[in-house]
Amino acid sequence: MTCRAFCLASLLLLHSAAHAALTFRVHADTVNTPGANSQNTPSSSSSDMQVVLGDSYLSVQTEKQIQIYDFAKRRRIEIDRAARSYTDYSLYDTVGFRTAELRNRAFISQMLAAAKTAAQVGTPVDDQHALSVLPAPAALAEQGTAAAAPAEPRLERAESDGAARYSVAGAELLRASTQGTAVGAADAARFAQFLRYQFGGHPLVLRQLEQQASIPARLAFHHRTIWGDSERTLAISGVAEAPAQAAAYDLSGYSKRMAAQPALEQLLDQAGGGQFGAQAKQRKLAADRLQAFADKRGMEAMLITSEQTFVNGEFPGRATPEQLAIIQNDPDYRLLGGAVQVREKAKLQAAIATLRELRTKTERPYVLKVFEANHHLALGDRKTAIGLFIEALQANPHMASVYKDLGDALLLSYDTPQAWRCWDIGRQLAPGFVNFRSVNDFEASLAKNYPEYF
Repeated sequence: MTCRAFCLASLLLLHSAAHAALTFRVHADTVNTPGANSQNTPSSSSSDMQVVLGDSYLSVQTEKQIQIYDFAKRRRIEIDRAARSYTDYSLYDTVGFRTAELRNRAFISQMLAAAKTAAQVGTPVDDQHALSVLPAPAALAEQGTAAAAPAEPRLERAESDGAARYSVAGAELLRASTQGTAVGAADAARFAQFLRYQFGGHPLVLRQLEQQASIPARLAFHHRTIWGDSERTLAISGVAEAPAQAAAYDLSGYSKRMAAQPALEQLLDQAGGGQFGAQAKQRKLAADRLQAFADKRGMEAMLITSEQTFVNGEFPGRATPEQLAIIQNDPDYRLLGGAVQVREKAKLQAAIATLRELRTKTERPYVLKVFEANHHLALGDRKTAIGLFIEALQANPHMASVYKDLGDALLLSYDTPQAWRCWDIGRQLAPGFVNFRSVNDFEASLAKNYPEYF
């Protein structure tokens, strides 16, 4: 068996489908040409990959990794071939990032145009081509720019010299050889998804390419960017059917990744591995709360109450009159309450200082860090906030609410893979937690507006 055949066999062992899987090889060459004033042009590159298109999945194997896109479960699994380990991500993270980045690029283009810089300014079509998304009506409404989607740009297709040329709004974006392999509708749709996830491509172009019901022997994407032009050529060969060899893709030969660093990935790998006993933690918190009241430590009792709520979203119950008196008579609690309730930006730094001073007076300084992190977010300091959320979860990895807050902060930082990992862990810990309704709604809107990603 050749090395290439062995690699293909190992990849197919991960998969199955109702019909034979379709497999092919791709050689990709990317040539980047800097613009007149560019200083940070990426290097040109080449890569090879083996692709499998299945009924409800697609796989892309390169020298170092395998990416599995599981459309049935809406998961994205990234396998490190050398380490024989994998990381489980949400399929939503890709389109979630791209929609946010599309809005960000539109804003940057407006700023550059207003500043009249010498930098090449991308058009909306350029950005839609790079990110493979169109603006969604809901996103436009949130920005107050429109109540409905704008008219789609004009798509043109012309054939000459053995190639179909696809242009949008007058700009040529893709050339596809007319020579290729005829495929059915399901494989054509999966092929378009492969291009979408791996290389981008304007949605209108990919839609038209899918309708051709063929896998071209050669494709050339043209991208115009802020630093110059990029030409990516794909040579596709060895298109063939290969029967699936298992009932489902099999990860038994791999272990879940357990990163030693950085701290965020270490935390999420451990939490995603289900290494924590949440129910035992909840019972201990309930006992600790009663003991804090018995010891007449009002602030400690309230911090435990907050921690219990962070864990599962359920308030442990009203304090009795005696317990309420203990809380109100604790001077440290009065400092805590005042610091937590601050909303005016001018007073947030003083509130942060108070929360830090109170750390020495509790067995739960990590709960104070959660409050402090949210103050830093209000000040626009996401880096500090993210660090504090991580420290809090390292101390108690059962706090579902804090995973929600951390995920929100990561989303603002455009780290959508880790944001969704946080939200997924939080929802596993507390499936009915009301805080995650916004995440559920966000996913529903992405699935509605961008069904081609799923």
